[in-house]
Amino acid sequence: MPVTPLSITLKGKKYTRQEFLRFNGKKVRCAPYDNHFVYETNDIGPRYRCTCGSPAVVIELGEGVLMVCQFHADHGCHTTGEKRWV
Repeated sequence: MPVTPLSITLKGKKYTRQEFLRFNGKKVRCAPYDNHFVYETNDIGPRYRCTCGSPAVVIELGEGVLMVCQFHADHGCHTTGEKRWV
């Protein structure tokens, strides 16, 4: 299921898919998932989130950093239960 560039929360807030987000004053690339995306919010709770409902985290790679869905990084799929990477 391809991702739509717009996500609307249960409270009616709209977020659009971004290739990069600002994290600690630096531009960080967002993981290019095909069915979800990470975004920044000012709501109570985690500042960075995935459209699947999980917090988003920044991970170090050999050549830099990437913002990813924490649940996907830990379990190989989003909280909505799509395909696993294993």
